[in-house]
Amino acid sequence: MGNEQAALAINEAVFLLAQMAPEKLKAFQSRYPALAGELQQGIFAGTEDEQKPANSFLIQKAEVVTGVLEEASSQAEKAMSAVAADIKRARMRRLASQVLVLIGSSSLLGAVALDGKTATVVSAVITLLAALGNLMAEHYEKLLNPQSGNIYEVFQRLGEGAYKARRLAAEIQLAARHQEDATVLRQLVGNANELCEQLNGWLIQVINRYPATLAAPSR
Repeated sequence: MGNEQAALAINEAVFLLAQMAPEKLKAFQSRYPALAGELQQGIFAGTEDEQKPANSFLIQKAEVVTGVLEEASSQAEKAMSAVAADIKRARMRRLASQVLVLIGSSSLLGAVALDGKTATVVSAVITLLAALGNLMAEHYEKLLNPQSGNIYEVFQRLGEGAYKARRLAAEIQLAARHQEDATVLRQLVGNANELCEQLNGWLIQVINRYPATLAAPSR
């Protein structure tokens, strides 16, 4: 093995943190000046010096991705609360629409039996309100990008994402604390960057949908 090895990418983690909590990214940039080139948004193509004492670059990267995963998990859990509120609203509107449909159907039958014009108008109005209720329910159920699924699917993905992020963060902390083989820690950091790539694909969309709910910084 030579004196240099391929750099361990953390670009996806950096990009995710920049979208979620840019102030925390700035804090990492100040804390780890040796990683300044990699703590910028974009792909870093470089090398790491094997002779650095105690794999300092690797330890620092592990601490960075751990912070990103903890922030992502916190944001995902907050988003779950916001999505759950939309699910409740959507279900209430669908229930109200179903009730209106039943009332409208009954009114229509009465109008036919009694040949009453007023009852016919009332039935039409109730049917219109039921249709509007369904439209409101669909508004709460849809995401900004319909191809990403509805809020029911996203709620499940948020739960899974939060769990994976917290579990992987704990594994990285444990490996770094007990000074395990650098190969193990490198693999975990690589896994974290891959998970951040997945989260970049949809978590930011959810965060952008609920800016008020997620505005408070995580502790």
